Amino acid sequence: MKKKQTPLVVLKETKKMLDEIREIAGNNRSTIKIKENQEGALVYLEDIDHESDFYFRILSVSLNEVVIRNVLTNKIKYKYSFCPENSTSVNKWAGSNESTKIIELIKKWLENLKEYNDIHLFKDEIVEKYTERFFSDFEIIDENANVEPFELEQQLFLNEYLDIIEQVLDNNKDEFDVTEIKKEVVELKQNLTRLPKNSVLKKLSKIWAKAQKEGLKLLHETYTSFKKEVIKRVTHEGLEGIEQIGETIKQLFN
Repeated sequence: MKKKQTPLVVLKETKKMLDEIREIAGNNRSTIKIKENQEGALVYLEDIDHESDFYFRILSVSLNEVVIRNVLTNKIKYKYSFCPENSTSVNKWAGSNESTKIIELIKKWLENLKEYNDIHLFKDEIVEKYTERFFSDFEIIDENANVEPFELEQQLFLNEYLDIIEQVLDNNKDEFDVTEIKKEVVELKQNLTRLPKNSVLKKLSKIWAKAQKEGLKLLHETYTSFKKEVIKRVTHEGLEGIEQIGETIKQLFN
């Protein structure tokens, strides 16, 4: 959309809608993300799961004059498409509607994505238990931690650590089944800048949990390297005080 080739009334309405969409996406970083300049769309939302094809796209806008109760008025409509269509179909759906209806459709689409994420057909109880134990040590008890992402320095630190994990997994791939763990690592790296703090820590906890299930040797090599790096960053005293690892991590990530 070229600003000065677009009627002012359309620009104002579009900006209002896009601001609301950005707010929705910002409050749901653990589920969806906005892709900029995607396929010429005004806005493109997609499922954060890299294996998913679910998306919501607003394609274009039109301004039409219509008669309502004998009064000529302007009607602004947006073309859109999204997937899945609803809870009974994973097909694509397309249409045209006003901005308020578009927001309603996005919220319903988002609800469907969250329901998908809550369903685990093959839930691994052991991994779930290990995950909760790790996360209980590191969870940040702050309402903003479920909305706000980490600061840049923290993201860079975590990215470096995830690089270390990838190397550890590659070094142990002949002894352990590391395919699923590596998949979790790659996905977390791709989304470090989009996820809220506690979502990152929950995913990190799941990586350790899967490593622990594979074997204590693999857990030791992945988890201990993290503890060493955290202690160095926070206390600059090597491994001294490592028994307070949970509190130390909170110092780094708060």
